[in-house]
Amino acid sequence: MRYLESALINLAKKVGRVSLENVASPTGGAPLPEADASDMDVLLNSWAETTKVQHATRQELRSKLFAGGALRSEGDVAVATRDIVFSSPSAASATALGRASSNGRIEWKTQDGQTLSAWEQSVG
Repeated sequence: MRYLESALINLAKKVGRVSLENVASPTGGAPLPEADASDMDVLLNSWAETTKVQHATRQELRSKLFAGGALRSEGDVAVATRDIVFSSPSAASATALGRASSNGRIEWKTQDGQTLSAWEQSVG
């Protein structure tokens, strides 16, 4: 796990699009056997490729929704002008925000700032 943590933190630093809260820089732990390190690298590359494809797909859908008038900009927020069906709150928020992924239960909020997760808990 330390190998993956170290690789992901190094990748995040290299890309520079997010701020990292992990103040310690993991070393990667004990060296892995070459075959295990290779397997971990395959896993990381597969994850990276999947994320790129997912992001491109969401960006394309987002552009179509804006072009068709289903989404409009209101400041720095995308506002739906009609009902749009998504497979999950997270898929909807990722598309609205233009991200590869997003936690819809945290990103979606009522007008008074209550998260979807908190709202769901309050209504039982």
